[in-house]
Order: sequence, then C-alpha cells, then structure tokens
Amino acid sequence: MMGRTVQIKLMRSIILGGGHAEQGSLWEVSVHLAANLIVQGSAVHHLGEGDRPLDLKSLLAMDRSTDPGPAPRKISGAPMKVKN
Repeated sequence: MMGRTVQIKLMRSIILGGGHAEQGSLWEVSVHLAANLIVQGSAVHHLGEGDRPLDLKSLLAMDRSTDPGPAPRKISGAPMKVKN
C-alpha cells in the first residue's frame, strides 16, 4: 500500500502541503494522510467509480515512519459561492 493515494474533499479550510487549502476543495493525498484528516473531521473520502471506502482503523495502525507517502496534490478548488 506504500505510495497509494486517494482523493479527499476538505470539510474545512486547513494548511495542506505547506499552503492554505480551502473548504470544499478536492485533493489527492496519501492514504495515511487521508485517514488522519478523515478521523479529525477535516475531510471526507471522495469516492470515485469503483473505489471502496478506506479501512481507517487498519490504516492508522500501520507504521508510516519509513514511507511518508507522496506530497498532497490539488485536484480542484472550492466551489464558487453565489451571492443573491
């Protein structure tokens, strides 16, 4: 599972990949980072076609000291806000 990435949608604005990441934006991150952000309530797993939900319990129990995984990559920005 080393090097594997998944897509997440941010549920709140956070610092990710060394910069500001807006609520609602989509990111591709390592499964370990995704699991941590999901458990914290900062993100949800953005399931693509054929994807299965992450097994968070086993992911968080794995030793990640030797493989930090790939750097986060922004897929799309937050949706536009419409003012009435």
